[in-house]
Amino acid sequence: MFANLASLRISSRLMLGFAGVCLVLVAAVATTMWKVNSLNAGMERTVEVRTPTALAGSDLVGKIYASLASLRGYLLVDNPGQKNERAHAWKEIDALRAQIDQLSQNWTNPKNKDLWAQALGAMDALRAAQQKVEEIAHTPDEQP
Repeated sequence: MFANLASLRISSRLMLGFAGVCLVLVAAVATTMWKVNSLNAGMERTVEVRTPTALAGSDLVGKIYASLASLRGYLLVDNPGQKNERAHAWKEIDALRAQIDQLSQNWTNPKNKDLWAQALGAMDALRAAQQKVEEIAHTPDEQP
């Protein structure tokens, strides 16, 4: 094979060499583009789904603690403003739940969707328990 190359004129050998270099360059550019597209998809997933989910989840936890603190304050001092604060906290929790529900449609791990469904059930149970405690607080049923 190399004996045939030696018999080619210098211009033919230069063209073959240039074509080889171009082929290597095309392969390098194609590989780079493929990797950049893969990286871009991961970055978009992080920016558009994972980060907003993490931020909303963090806010959700904070609002749940706020609802607990308001209920605790109401139980201790019988201040109706605390009831309003708890109701407001649950409105914000509902908004965050809706936001995370929307984001969860783009989650790639089915286990995370199952965990979110369990968390929704736990939040509903917490809300019902808080409501029951609030209704019993400062009534004769509180300490029968």
